[in-house]
This record gives sequence, structure tokens and C-alpha cells, in this order.
Amino acid sequence: MHSPRLSRAVALAAPLLLAQAQAPAPAPAPAVSVVDDLAAFGFPPTTGAAPGYVADRACALCHVDIAKSFALKGMGRAFQKPRPAVEIEDLAARPFVHNPSGQLFQMTRREGRLLFQRWQSGPDGRPINVFETPVDWILGSGDHARTYLYQTPGGELYQLPLAWYTQEGRWGMAPGFDRPDHEGVLRRVRRECIFCHNAYPDLPAGGDAYGAPQVFPAEMPEGIGCQRCHGPGAEHVGLALGGIGLREEIRASIFNSGRLPPARRDEVCQGCHLQPSVAIPGLRRFGRGDFSHRPAEPLADYLVQVDVREEGKDPADRFEINHHPYRLQQSRCFLESGGKLSCLTCHDPHKRIPERTKAGFFRGVCESCHGREACTRPEHAAGAGPGDCVSCHMPKRRTEDVVHVVMTDHKITRTPGGPALLAPRAEEDPVLVDLIVLPGGPAGALAQIYRAAAVLRAGVEGEALPYLEDKLPEVRPAEIEPWLDLAQAQIRSGRAAAAERTLTTILESHPDHPQALEWLALAEAAQGRIDAAISRLEKLTAAFPGRIEATYNLGRLLAAQGRSGAAVHHLGKALAARPNLAAGWHQLGEIYAVGGKVDEALGCWRRALEIDPTATKTYLALGQALLARGERAEALRWLRHGAKAAARPAALAAALAAADSR
Repeated sequence: MHSPRLSRAVALAAPLLLAQAQAPAPAPAPAVSVVDDLAAFGFPPTTGAAPGYVADRACALCHVDIAKSFALKGMGRAFQKPRPAVEIEDLAARPFVHNPSGQLFQMTRREGRLLFQRWQSGPDGRPINVFETPVDWILGSGDHARTYLYQTPGGELYQLPLAWYTQEGRWGMAPGFDRPDHEGVLRRVRRECIFCHNAYPDLPAGGDAYGAPQVFPAEMPEGIGCQRCHGPGAEHVGLALGGIGLREEIRASIFNSGRLPPARRDEVCQGCHLQPSVAIPGLRRFGRGDFSHRPAEPLADYLVQVDVREEGKDPADRFEINHHPYRLQQSRCFLESGGKLSCLTCHDPHKRIPERTKAGFFRGVCESCHGREACTRPEHAAGAGPGDCVSCHMPKRRTEDVVHVVMTDHKITRTPGGPALLAPRAEEDPVLVDLIVLPGGPAGALAQIYRAAAVLRAGVEGEALPYLEDKLPEVRPAEIEPWLDLAQAQIRSGRAAAAERTLTTILESHPDHPQALEWLALAEAAQGRIDAAISRLEKLTAAFPGRIEATYNLGRLLAAQGRSGAAVHHLGKALAARPNLAAGWHQLGEIYAVGGKVDEALGCWRRALEIDPTATKTYLALGQALLARGERAEALRWLRHGAKAAARPAALAAALAAADSR
């Protein structure tokens, strides 16, 4: 910080000396834009959905020691590109076999790239449905676990089903995948995920709005950086590097949570770490972009947090991997501290406490309130033993949502936990019976609208769908989000006419909203108005060429009308942007088969099954085409495998029986 002050002093001194020499007064200097000039220093600021951010390496120019220590924290390693220097996995391990889905997985390194492979064993023991993709990103620090992402040419991110569990030192299924009908390689990574696992990516203005395509640039920050907690740093860095800011001005240009009262200060952490339920997460306030939050603003102005009630379970017993403040706030220590006990009481966000000093450090924190005499264990009272308060009163427990991981339970209890807290457990879906909007959120009818929207976004209609149908026209919120939630649920439940009415209402106030236009076309097609749907999608894809679902649906509808040339064109565009679109490959195969291009059709269907090895209709199409051209043995191989792996094995069993009887 000294060099900028010196530069400014020199700049001010020169005119003074000239004036003493009776020289003409200099012309007024033009106004300096410190943000615009940052590009000259190699730190161009973001200008789109999250403006005013710079690369975190700019912070390290002045804050060298803090940057080095933060890089060792889990947050600093929460999102990164795969490279040998950060490798912790056992890549020489045998393939991981997932018996419930009959799939095998392996991570390997080839030609400098980390590769993911998934396959099944066919009836003859040979690999079948082999899927391979480079790993583009690693999500998670690896302190407890890591998962892996790949990115499509269109910019979408998908999570792979394999995870590395550091505590166990082995591969396993990623959270939510340990089931026969898991999502395979098709689980979308959304902006809500990146919000907590990484610094903000540089998206165009509006690119983080609700309903905007879930796409990301090829280059993104690596890890949760300085500015996630301190706010956009462009002005701060510009003042410091440009030599035009005094110390007080430089400090005032960046947010410091220490200026806030404790409850507000903790909100900087709670934006990501206070997640009552992974099954139904909180919602952004209607009208807010995913990357619009700044740490200086009240969290409740951005996020509506919700809690759940599970069938047959005391709420006090729920323990998930992201329950740090959630559990701490249930503790008597927290409740009686008058706001003094907070995240920063024990955790320095910039530094990692060495393992050898952890017990003593946390003991000192506890004794600052309780005193050493508060411990009644004889060996501690006598001065013997480790004096480790945390292992007794904040024991490690196995989490319910990531069953291969044990975490420190931040609910401070009087009675130490037992070995049952660490017992192995199987992954299971919670049975939710209630959803509660937490204090600080909206009240009255609007709170119930948020509550219903949260349920619909979890993919469940239930009572939420009729509630929104009844209440939205009455409350009429100006924001578009709950109307889109309602329309999507109506389409999903097959109520196309109701969806059309909802979407028409949306378009009255947002006439060019691409998501509403796309879904209106689907509602029209579902009611038999194919020409109208095609016309709408043609206009939409011309105006918004990056909307992959619209491009695919246009190709699908054109194929249904027999316009194969145009259908192939649009399906090809969709598949170029999203090569893992299994439905697109199946549709393209059908067009080729009708046109007599059997080899091309077989290639498309095999590709579709590599992506989705449960696709019943693709097994049937492939088997029938192979039988038709006399490749009986190969047809039976695919039909036999489909009878075990398809989502509807009975249909494959019937086709297999018919083929065997020929």
C-alpha cells in the first residue's frame, strides 16, 4: 500500500514546485477510471451478470501471506482444473463396480488428461455401452471428498457419478448416485451449485437470471476467492495499483465483514454453509440473479431459506454435510452467548489450523467462557490427557446425505457421543412431510408461494401445483419466477391447456421471454398444434441460438411432420452443443432408419445407449434393426443386455422372446 501513496505524493508535489517557479498552471487532469484502467495491469474486470470482479491473483500482489495461507484452505481448493499437481486419487485402482446399476467406472490419465470411463459387461462378458469423457473440473477440496465434472461444447456442466472419498481412501458413488436408477452422466450442474463451490464466473448480463440457460464459460475462476467474502474488488485493486488512492480510500473501497455486527457478519458464511436441507434447498428471492449477492447486503434480501421435517425423525437428529451453522444455532452455547459465539470465534477464514495444534486451539476457545475447571472428566481435571473439548462435545458423525463422510457436528452437546455416530449407513431418500420458511423470509401468502415453488423445483407436484394455480392469480407477484415454476409443473403433469394459460399470462408482461416462448411451443404441440409450435420455435431459435432444448424440440417436431432434412439440421445443431443428449441421438437414428441409412442409424442408437444405458426404446430399435438386416447374434446380444439394464426390462424380455422364437 506504500507505493500508491508515494506515487500520489509525487504527483501532487510536481505542480507545487512549478507554481513556485512562476510557471503556467497545468491543465486539469482528466478524470481517472480506476476500473477501466485495470486491463492495462492484466486484470480486466468482469462486466456482465456479476460486474466489478477481478482475478484473485490481483489480491495476492499486496496480501501475499493471506493469499498463500488461504490457498491451503478447503475453500481455496473447492473448484479447480485437474492437473497432476493437485492429484490425490488412486488412479491405479481396479475399476469400481456398482452392483445396483450393473455399471463399472474408472478414472485414468491419458496424454496429460484425466479421463472418466463407464461401461457395463455384456452377456458375453465383453464391455458394452462404453462412455468416456475428459474431466474438465474437480468439485470439492478433497479434504473429505471430490466429485468430477465435464463440460459440453455448449458450455453446460454435468456431474459424473464417481467420487473420491479421502477419509476412506477409495472410490465410491457420488452423493445421490448410489441407487439402481441413478442419473448416470446426465446430472446437470446449475448456477446454484457454482454459487457455493466457486468464485463467480463471468457471464453476460442476464446470464444468471431464472430461466436463462445453465451455461458457463470455458475458463472460470478456480476456487472460492477473496471477493466472495469481500465483494467485487475492481475499484479496490484499481486504487491500489493505479497510485491514486490513499490508505483510507483503498480500505474503504472493499468490504470487510468485521465492520458488521456478529449476526450480520455470520451471514457471509451462512450464504453457503447454512443449508438446512439438501433435498429442498433455499430459493433466491424472486427477481434476483444467481450471482447478484454481495456480502455487504442482508442475506435475507437474496436468499429465502427453508427447513424440512422428515417422517419419523426428530428435527434435532438431522445431520447433513453442510449443517455447520444450522447445528451450531441449536446449541445452548450459541443461544446463551448473546450473539458473541459465531463462526469466526473458532474459524479464521484465511488460515488453516495445523492438525497438531487443533486440540489446544479449540480448547482455548472453550475455556475463554467455561474455564478449565468446567470439565468433569477426571483425567482432564487432573491436568492429564489431551484436553480435547471438541472430540467430546462436538463429536464427528457420519452425515446422512454423503454417507461416506464423517464431519464435526457443530451442535455443542453436554454428553459425548458414542461409536454409533460413526456407524456405516446406506444412502436413502428422506421422506419429507413439511417445509418451513425460516425467519427473515417473506411472510403471509408470499411465504406460501415461495414454499410451493420450492416443492415444485424439487420435482414434486402434490399440493403445491393446485396451490399456485389458485394463489398466483390472486397475489399476482410481479416477478416471473413463480409463474415459470407453475408452467413447468403443468407441462410436466400433462396439463398443456393450463400451461398455455399460465404462459400467456407471463408473455403479457414479458413478451420476449425465451423460456416462456419455448414452453408455450411445447404446450401447443401437446395439444396438436404442431405447425404453430414449429413456427414459434423457428423464430425463437433464430433469435436465441444458444437454447439447446428449443433446437432439439424443433428438430423433433419437424421429424414428426416428415421434414427429415430440416429435422437433421436442427438435431445436429443441438447435438453439437450437447453431445450427451441421448434423446437427440435416438431421434436422429430414427430419421436415418426411415431414410434407409441403417449404418448411420445403428451408430446413433449405440451412441445413445453409451450415454443412457437404460433407454428401453433405443434397445428395441437397435435390436429390431439388427434382426432386419440378418445380424441375429448381435441383435440378441443387445436385447439380452437390455432385458437386464433397461428401465423397462419387461419390454426387452418380450422382444427377446419374440426374436428367439424366429
